[in-house]
Amino acid sequence: MENYDFELGRVKREIIRRKAKRVLVQLPNGFKKFSKWIIEELEGVAEMFISASHTWGPCDVDFKGAKTIGADLILHFGHHPRTGYGKKYGVDVIFIPVFYLGKVYRGVKEVIELLEGYQRVGLVASVQHVKALDELKNSLEEAGIEAQIGIPREPTMFKGQVLGCDYSAALSLADKVSAYVCVAGGLFHSLGLALTVNKKVIALDPYRDRAKDITIEREKFIRKRMYKLMEAMEARYFAIVVSTKVGQYDLYSALRIRSALKEKGLRSEIILTDEVDAEKLMDLMWPDAIIITACPRISIDHMDNYPIPLINKGEVKYLLKGDLSSYDPVDALK
Repeated sequence: MENYDFELGRVKREIIRRKAKRVLVQLPNGFKKFSKWIIEELEGVAEMFISASHTWGPCDVDFKGAKTIGADLILHFGHHPRTGYGKKYGVDVIFIPVFYLGKVYRGVKEVIELLEGYQRVGLVASVQHVKALDELKNSLEEAGIEAQIGIPREPTMFKGQVLGCDYSAALSLADKVSAYVCVAGGLFHSLGLALTVNKKVIALDPYRDRAKDITIEREKFIRKRMYKLMEAMEARYFAIVVSTKVGQYDLYSALRIRSALKEKGLRSEIILTDEVDAEKLMDLMWPDAIIITACPRISIDHMDNYPIPLINKGEVKYLLKGDLSSYDPVDALK
């Protein structure tokens, strides 16, 4: 449907093989519109339910919802597989990446133009678009540009795949390339890549079939980030946020940060929440700044939604030193 492969034939066979009776369907926001169609296609195989909860990645599976309704299987669409979840949390999970099947033509031509002067480039993509990388590689090599596809450190991730918080596939090529092309919708993955590698990054958007050099976006982000950190250095009372999401929970880091702040004479409280939400956190009223120990993209992509500084655990060391002269933007992703 709409150039996506939901693999419902495989899904149906797996539901039957696993003898699931009650199934919870979970999709990212952009795919929720397909939920009715998925349910109709799987009708009669098992009792089906739809989760309206957000999911931001394979770290964010709705085990709470599944357990509440007594589901014995979760169909998690839009993200790559994570192993061990079923055994650890008591509900089996099938991950369906939902590969994009569309083609890009004009965008590839723009990529070649933007790479003028670059002979060796690395290729990465969000999970929906990893299957486009081989074709892109061939097109670039026909234009005389040597292209390599990165290998992520996570064995369940696909060749060339990046996440908003994991650019190991790109880093595997760091000594071999002088520029990168990231195939993904929008600038979300490309910006994270640019912060990580500090090299020229071309964002190839398959939906708009356009390519863009995002050097300016990277520079704007770094300036804004350093301003937020300067504000945070004036804070005296911090809220340290811990997410209860299964793949984001990090109480250890929160306790360590609280201890380090205390040694500097700074006050902090640890806040537990499932969904990190600006309206929810600003109801607290008392924090001068917020430290996120959950998904690092919260601070990166939503910092303008907060009237006070929002920083990540990887950036706390700059607060403790009171010095930004050695600031590395990759710490915003830690």
